[in-house]
Order: sequence, then structure tokens, then C-alpha cells
Amino acid sequence: MTVQEFSIRTGLPPTTLRFYDRKNLLPPGGRMDNGYRVYTDDQIAQALMIHSLRRTGVSLQEIRRFMSADKQEQAGLLAGWQRDLENRLALMRSASQYLGGLQSAGPVIYLVSWDEPGVVVWFEHTVERCIHPFAKCIEQDAATVAEWGVGPVTECFVRVRQARGNRMVGEVGFRFHRGAIERIPAGAVTEMTEPTLFAAMESTAEDSTECFRLLRMLERYGFTPLGRALNRYTPGHLVSYRLMIPIGPSARL
Repeated sequence: MTVQEFSIRTGLPPTTLRFYDRKNLLPPGGRMDNGYRVYTDDQIAQALMIHSLRRTGVSLQEIRRFMSADKQEQAGLLAGWQRDLENRLALMRSASQYLGGLQSAGPVIYLVSWDEPGVVVWFEHTVERCIHPFAKCIEQDAATVAEWGVGPVTECFVRVRQARGNRMVGEVGFRFHRGAIERIPAGAVTEMTEPTLFAAMESTAEDSTECFRLLRMLERYGFTPLGRALNRYTPGHLVSYRLMIPIGPSARL
């Protein structure tokens, strides 16, 4: 079949077929004496599969890998793409709810995210309840992490595990890209993290009701909390912090 005939059989424009040829996704089955492309019946299914994967947002490089893979590898690729797509759909639903919440009167929350997989190193501490209870711990732990040479210490996180009377048990964490785990000493407490969307609000150490207010706002925006709250600090600037709660779209959507 010529390009025009193959275009009619597949329903794909000749420009699309030539593009797939240039990207080495669907080289023609042969060439005529005059150099024109010719395709075979077997390539119809290939063309439609390539075009279908393109419509789902799969990259050209990944499609090329899929087309040359065996059945087992193809199954793994499909499962990974489906997970990625579901994550993107959840993000879009959350974005829609966020815009809807902004149209309502009342306090505003922000969306922040961890866009790439990472690793967090955690240090556990028991401290006295006070206005900046983990301030000294943050400074000490930041100095320790800096000595490891795993990367610049630009942010840290605090999560409270328990608060009873005048005592608090919590963790101070520092997040890096996953490649840094090779430089983290053995025995350190680490946690692998995935891309995550958070609802956030700026706060100060004197504000003791911020977590309750943020949870109330999540309800108004229609978000579902998916984990424990984190306080994000910038080392050297511990007077204020960002309260972050991992979220997902409401089940009612």
C-alpha cells in the first residue's frame, strides 16, 4: 500500500504516518522504485496501536520501547503508564476542587507538591513542649546531614508523633533525590517518598490552632487528607513554617 492507501485503511493522515516514520516508530515495509513508502497489512495494527498510545500521553521513546518489547515487558510498561495516568487524573480532580474552593468566600489554602520520587532521612526526638520545640533539633540534625555530603540542606520537615503533658515525641526530616541514598550512612532511618500533592498554609509557632483550621478548610474545598501533617521549615528561618497535609480528591467526585 502507498502512504495514501495506508492512510485510508488506518484513518491516520499521511503527515502523521510520515512523522512516525521519521521518529522510527513505524518505518514503511519497503520502498518503491521511485522511493515512495509502501506499507503492509500487518502494519495496520501497529499504526493504530502507536496512535492509541500517543492519545494516552505516552512519550515517543516509551512507545518505541513498547513496540520492540516482549509480552512480559509490555505488561510492565502498561501497568506503569496506568499508574501514572491515574495519578495525573487525581491531580486534575484535585486542581478542579481547588479552583472551586477559591471561588468561595473564606480563608485560602495553597497547593504544593513533591514532583519527583525522593528519600527522607528522619531523626527522632523527645522534647519539652514550648514555642519552637524542635528548633535546636533542626539545627543539630541539619549540621549532621550536611557532613554526609548528600546535598544542600534547603528545607526540613517536622512531624509530631505524640504529645502528652509537657513532652512531645516527633521527627525531624530532610528530603533529597533518591540517588542520594547511596551517601546516607547505614543505620539512618530513611523513608522513600513518591510524588505527592499537599494542601498548605503559612503559619507561625505561636499559632496553636492552624492544623484544626487547615482540616476544616480541606473539608470546605472537598479534599481528603491522606496522611499525617508536616511542618516545613527553612533552616535558619524557624520563626514561621508551612503546614502541609497530603491530600487527594474527594470520593464524592
